[in-house]
Amino acid sequence: MTIPFDFCILEYAKYYYNSAMKNIVLFTLLIVCQTALAQSILKGRVISGDTQNPLPSVSVYLNNTSLGTITNEKGEFTIRKIPAVKFRLVASLVSYETYERMLDPHDIADTVFIISLKP
Repeated sequence: MTIPFDFCILEYAKYYYNSAMKNIVLFTLLIVCQTALAQSILKGRVISGDTQNPLPSVSVYLNNTSLGTITNEKGEFTIRKIPAVKFRLVASLVSYETYERMLDPHDIADTVFIISLKP
C-alpha cells in the first residue's frame, strides 16, 4: 500500500500551518507581556513658583488619557501604569498657569519631577 503524493503534501501543509500559528501566538504573547512590563510609575511634586511651598489639590494628568491624580497636602503625586508611548503631562490649579510638558516614558524611570506653577 502506498500513500498518494497529494496526501503527503497536504499533511506537510497542515504541520507547517500549525507550527506557524504557534509561532504567531507566542510572538503576540511576548509583545503583550513586554508592553505590560514596560508600564511605569510617574512621581513628582508640585510647588508654587513664587513661594516654593508645596501646592495641594493640583490636578495632574496625562493629556488624552484617563490617567491622572490630585496632589496631596505635601504637593506630591503618583500616577501608575504609564503607557510606553510619549505623552503630555499637564498640571493645573485655579489661579495658577497650567503646566504642560511632553515626556518620553524612557526618561521617567527613577525620576521625581518637580513642577513649579506660576501664579
